[in-house]
Amino acid sequence: MWALGAIVWAGYMLFTSAGDTPQEVVERKAGMHHDQHEATGRYYVPTHAELEDNGTAVLRYQVGNGQDSSVEDFLRTYDIAAKPTRTSASEVTYSDRFGDVRRTFTVTCNSSPAPGG
Repeated sequence: MWALGAIVWAGYMLFTSAGDTPQEVVERKAGMHHDQHEATGRYYVPTHAELEDNGTAVLRYQVGNGQDSSVEDFLRTYDIAAKPTRTSASEVTYSDRFGDVRRTFTVTCNSSPAPGG
């Protein structure tokens, strides 16, 4: 009986998904999960992901200013076609909708003279 139970449990574990992590749940709500953008072949990993009490998905990404990573590439990777609005001298905001979720992307420009700033 124990052997049969172990076989059933092993089969269940092999053929069922482990489910999303809390971060992946937030990414899916905002339409930013890698499964939702399979054709792009590259993805950005959020440095912060939380779901607020009112259902708002809050994600933060760090995007460099290099050859492989840029704001332009980030927007292209996630099919974000929103037009930018300058909100301050060092910030630009993009707003769009994903289903019934309003998404706002704020780009903070680092004026540091350091490489990749």
